[in-house]
Amino acid sequence: MAQEDLRENEKIVHFHVDGLLLQGTFHDPGAANPPVIIGCHGLFADRQSPKQTALARALCKNGAAFLRIDHRGCGGSQGNFKQETTLTNRCRDLMAAMDFVKNKIGLKKRMGLFGSSMGGAVCLKTALQNPVDCMVVNAAPMDFSSVIDVLKEANQDQLLSKAFYEENPVLAKDEELPISNILIFHGNQDETVPVAHALALHAMCQEPKKLRLFKNGDHRMSSSRDQGVFIEESVDWYREHLF
Repeated sequence: MAQEDLRENEKIVHFHVDGLLLQGTFHDPGAANPPVIIGCHGLFADRQSPKQTALARALCKNGAAFLRIDHRGCGGSQGNFKQETTLTNRCRDLMAAMDFVKNKIGLKKRMGLFGSSMGGAVCLKTALQNPVDCMVVNAAPMDFSSVIDVLKEANQDQLLSKAFYEENPVLAKDEELPISNILIFHGNQDETVPVAHALALHAMCQEPKKLRLFKNGDHRMSSSRDQGVFIEESVDWYREHLF
């Protein structure tokens, strides 16, 4: 992993889960007990995602703390990617990060989550058992069927263990989810997670909720214009529902 370019108010932190040492970057706004957001990356990504880094810095500038984590087997965290990458394990990583923020860093104010792609699924699944105050997700899959198809087409399906494929679907469709204060981003030309996932998720969640679709948007949100809208509207959403 390339060396991280840290700013003055950012530091590398570590926490444990299931005997593994996980790594993260903590953005400290310098305020007393600020609201905090924990960010989860996608399947093959890590915490140095440019979009998540930009979001963390924008929120920190607005007075919120942000913890970007590397899931087990990714980035600077310990673990075997193939053997340990499952939805359950990534949810356990997130729960450990939530405990770390509350007990080690000592932030006990309101907590929000951010997740991109599989990271969005992790946030949603975790929030069902560990409710949070606010959430933003991007390109979050309701199930992994389309993701598995893409992996097979790219000959990447062997990079994951049988356990990963057994945890599907992520969420049962057509049921109400006790999740509110959620902002959902999705590209309507997403080649990995069809936009129908976002429509179903939005219908299942509770108010207040918002669905933001990007015209011609792809899975990676590669458009600089879409990225700008994503940062601006995410900051506004957290400020309204978390601060």
